Amino acid sequence: MVTPTKHAIGLRSASGVELLAHIGLDTVTFDGTPFSLKVKEGDTVKKGEVLVEFDKAFIEDIEESALHQKIFTVVS
Repeated sequence: MVTPTKHAIGLRSASGVELLAHIGLDTVTFDGTPFSLKVKEGDTVKKGEVLVEFDKAFIEDIEESALHQKIFTVVS
């Protein structure tokens, strides 16, 4: 799963474990501006592969503490 706003990516392992990687806290409001996706929905990815790049300074300017918090949701 890749959100249209590019701020979150969902992954599913071969065994069915799901992981949501979410960058920042209110980054959905940026409408994708600081993000550059390197994968698309349905892609098979490998360990070490870059999924998304983002402009850290852009996010920090708007969300001072957003990148200091890391939140992962695992659904199995």
